[in-house]
Amino acid sequence: MCGVIKKAIGLSAPNITIPTAASTAAAPVPSSDDASVVNAASDAKRRRAASAAASSAVLTSGQGATGSAATAGKTLLGA
Repeated sequence: MCGVIKKAIGLSAPNITIPTAASTAAAPVPSSDDASVVNAASDAKRRRAASAAASSAVLTSGQGATGSAATAGKTLLGA
């Protein structure tokens, strides 16, 4: 009865499994000629280029646009 009460309130010993050497073996490291490595490198280069392009496109400051706006006068459409 005492074992049932301990188990009900979580005082029983935990189930611990020790991993074997076969389950903890490291995966082989891919070479630099592997297609997945080449694709990952080109994707990273593309993302860096896109990030740089996006950050260079900010044309306003914290106070907003400080220069004059490039606007044109009124035009008559179709003439």
